[in-house]
Amino acid sequence: MNITLSLTIFIFLALSYFFIGRKISAWTTISRLGFSSETPEAFLKHPRTYHFISIALFFVVIIPLLFTNIIILIFGFIVLLSVSFIVAVSGRKEGVKTYKKVLREMLDNDKNLDDKQKEEITQRLTKTDTQLLNGLRLFY
Repeated sequence: MNITLSLTIFIFLALSYFFIGRKISAWTTISRLGFSSETPEAFLKHPRTYHFISIALFFVVIIPLLFTNIIILIFGFIVLLSVSFIVAVSGRKEGVKTYKKVLREMLDNDKNLDDKQKEEITQRLTKTDTQLLNGLRLFY
């Protein structure tokens, strides 16, 4: 296998890992924050399978790098670790963004909320992303 083909496959797989992993990270964050209804039903039934897919895809991305030279292998591994970090961070941000969007919708549209519930929702909306994510177990 030539190096160009290996790198093309690597890029395609790394992009696939980015988009799939980011979505799984967002779904995990949303469900941990208490809005599992914002995730797909299949994810609710089998969350470990989705996490396994994400982890397996991470390792599959490495395979095309094995058909290159050592410098590209090391560089590709560094790129893959960076992508993995970006997947986790951006997925969590997307999850928190969705969480806050749902809270705003509840606050704006639900007329049955009493003042105490409105205050509690407003308090959650004012928390930073870090405060919301503190103490959450985001991985299995």
